[in-house]
Amino acid sequence: AVTSVKVGDAVLGMASGGLSSSVVLPECLVQSMPHKLNFSQAASIPAVWMTAYHSLKTVASLQPGDKVLIHTATGGLGLAAIAYAHAVGAVIYATAGHPHKRRYLASLGIKHIYDSRSLDFVEQVLNDTDQQGVDVVLNTLTGPGFVKGGLSVCAQHARFIELSKRDIWTTEEVAQIRSDIDYQIVPLDQLVNKDPQWGGQLLKEAVTFINENDIAPCPYVTYPIEQAPQALTYLQQAQHIGKVIVTLG
Repeated sequence: AVTSVKVGDAVLGMASGGLSSSVVLPECLVQSMPHKLNFSQAASIPAVWMTAYHSLKTVASLQPGDKVLIHTATGGLGLAAIAYAHAVGAVIYATAGHPHKRRYLASLGIKHIYDSRSLDFVEQVLNDTDQQGVDVVLNTLTGPGFVKGGLSVCAQHARFIELSKRDIWTTEEVAQIRSDIDYQIVPLDQLVNKDPQWGGQLLKEAVTFINENDIAPCPYVTYPIEQAPQALTYLQQAQHIGKVIVTLG
């Protein structure tokens, strides 16, 4: 009963348990692969672009001229968020944990770059915004002080989007410090599992946005499936820029 794709088509999709030689998905969560991409480039798209697109377009309603702080910005999600923010004309503020990653951000033309492993970014962001703060925070930082620090750099009525999987604050905890902030937690995997049709539409919109804005794939490194343990070890070391892709050869 599948009509949108056929056997032999090159596709990309959003799959739970996708690190496998085969996977079964609802039709709605599969999209034809853009012709200009190879399989590794296509594999870098779904999870990070669906998250960035939903967070910045739908949740944050990011507008031209908005100031957006993107944490850990050299990962796949961070780079997708940078590409989206650049395409809509937002002003980008970004953090990264290693000097070589901050140099990479600078090579993209980003002017406001900070260390994600230190709370020094709080004072620096406020100084760089004339104490006004940013309009949107895309948070992936965990650990003592980082959420509070992120809230403190928010402008009045800013949007704070929590993408972490741990050390997550409740709405009530946020309201005790900044009741004016629109605080949203975005657990994309749970949202897609709950409503695959919604997830499929989001994937379609994200791929369309990439095509219409001629956005280049993010950097990536590949490992063959036989070296999946090494790929996961490399990912855990957080040395990479962009995505770590496991290939089936």
